[in-house]
Amino acid sequence: MVSQHPDFKAQLALERGREMARLNKVAAALAAFNEALASAPELVEAHFERGKLHLSARDLGVAACDFREALRLQPDHAEGHALLGATLGQWGKPDEALVHLTRAIELAPTSPGPYNDRGILLAQKGKHAEALADFDASLQRESTSSVTWFNRANTHQALGAPARALADYNEAIRRDPRAPRYFMCRASAYAGLGQHHEAIADYTTALRLDPDDREAHYGRALSHFELKQLDDALSDFGKAISRKVHADKAHGRRGLIYIERGDYERALGDFNAGIKLLPNDGLLRLARGGVHLELKKYDKAVADFTEAVRLQPSLWQAYVGRGVAEGNRGNEPEALADFSTAIGHAPDDPQPFYDRGKVYQRLRQFDRAAADYREAARLKSDSATFANQIAWLLATCPDEGVRNGPESLALATKACELTEWKEAWILDTYAAALAECGRFEEAVEQMKKAIAGGEAEHQPELRQRLQLFQAGKPYRAP
Repeated sequence: MVSQHPDFKAQLALERGREMARLNKVAAALAAFNEALASAPELVEAHFERGKLHLSARDLGVAACDFREALRLQPDHAEGHALLGATLGQWGKPDEALVHLTRAIELAPTSPGPYNDRGILLAQKGKHAEALADFDASLQRESTSSVTWFNRANTHQALGAPARALADYNEAIRRDPRAPRYFMCRASAYAGLGQHHEAIADYTTALRLDPDDREAHYGRALSHFELKQLDDALSDFGKAISRKVHADKAHGRRGLIYIERGDYERALGDFNAGIKLLPNDGLLRLARGGVHLELKKYDKAVADFTEAVRLQPSLWQAYVGRGVAEGNRGNEPEALADFSTAIGHAPDDPQPFYDRGKVYQRLRQFDRAAADYREAARLKSDSATFANQIAWLLATCPDEGVRNGPESLALATKACELTEWKEAWILDTYAAALAECGRFEEAVEQMKKAIAGGEAEHQPELRQRLQLFQAGKPYRAP
């Protein structure tokens, strides 16, 4: 009996290994490839097939060794370069991976896979324009891969082209509607465009496909938050916190919901938890300081706002908050300094001017108060509050040099128009402005309307002003 030639035995073992691999019988396939290489150590295809088996098992170092040996034996093996490049990319060796993927493209320019894999690595390096060119090339050669559509969508998103990204996510989902990460990324794209209803639908689908997804509850909570669907947002933030996904941010957002609902104790609990997780976050300190301010815990508010500006010196809202707290503590110089610092950081925001104006008014520096109120009203010309504040000062200021009846009347009229003549506190200002202009009959008429719509606690002072106007006298603030 004549024994079989070693190369023939190796070829039989190679084919048997391929069949076992096709049947997903990994151990048998590996044994066959080992047998082939024992008979013929330089059988390129055996190294190549065994490398693919190790790659599919995520045994990247061993896979790379097989592909390297295959390429040593056959340097122009295009698929060997492609798979070694893919292996090295997954192994965290992008530069070497790019060399092999580029060589694979040179050897087999019509093969789509190496373009896609090189595009992934280029995108990871932040070279999104080059990555986009590779994904385009891959899809031109083979357009059925949902993964490549998905990769190109992510690249469009990174390049700030959300409409193109959505089109590619749609195509990826059309080709593979069972991939939860496709819905997750499309949801993020929708959210970025402000299309939160669509985002919520995609996050929900992602959770149906993968109930254990760790990111979907947080993403969906953010969209519910933007749509003011606060009960749903609370539920999803709670689930994100329980799964420890972005728990610091989830505590922060949930705390803001509790503030909006006036539940300051729960808000404080969330901000405390968030700060414990992320002690160097200035925004969380800012938010907690705001809660302390609402609770009139001014010392704690000042401490939080101070820490916020230490952590983020340009966080001008913290200077505003600290200024308000210092003002309530009777520390007007410190309050003025904080509001001025805030103005330096945010000269186009009206709030620091408005708050500084109130401090100047308390200090009876009425000309400075008027200047700040005017600037606040100029910066936010659609604010009834800011227009009303300067109108009141100009109508009622005890300093004759600051009073200006016609300007006050114009501003009070604007404030009334902005509130559709329905707010008693603004009608009060309008009446005072009419009186300052000597139009007492009209002032009496408007003051009666203010009294009719005013709150009980303000009735005595409103009636006192009515008596003044009936007597033909304007009102002067103390």
